[in-house]
Amino acid sequence: MKKIETTLVLIATRSGSLQDSLVALMTTINIVNAVLVAEDAVSTLRLAEQHCPTLVILEMDLSGRETYALLDQIKNKCSLTRLIALVSDVQQLQKTEIAGADTILLKGFSAASLIATVEELLGEKNLFDHC
Repeated sequence: MKKIETTLVLIATRSGSLQDSLVALMTTINIVNAVLVAEDAVSTLRLAEQHCPTLVILEMDLSGRETYALLDQIKNKCSLTRLIALVSDVQQLQKTEIAGADTILLKGFSAASLIATVEELLGEKNLFDHC
């Protein structure tokens, strides 16, 4: 039986233009097969546990201080999942580096930068031997 190869991206952001833009961008990347969306910490963790996505894009403003614990929980439960953290300022950037995100982007990043980052992260690992 042929193995189905799926590259799943979980976008964990508050609803609004950022979320809409991320979903639209992810659907343009050839190696992304499916996109899930979560708008709070509880649904993010639930979806991560259920689907063990290839990539999580996590807005660090999602749930205040709880978001750092959420990042840690995702990394512990799905050790192969790559994580891009979206931060609002340098202080958040420093805390997020310590928390262990694979890549950190300061909000205001370009679409081209995000796409290049996603393609780089997804290309540097064996995508399909996942969880």
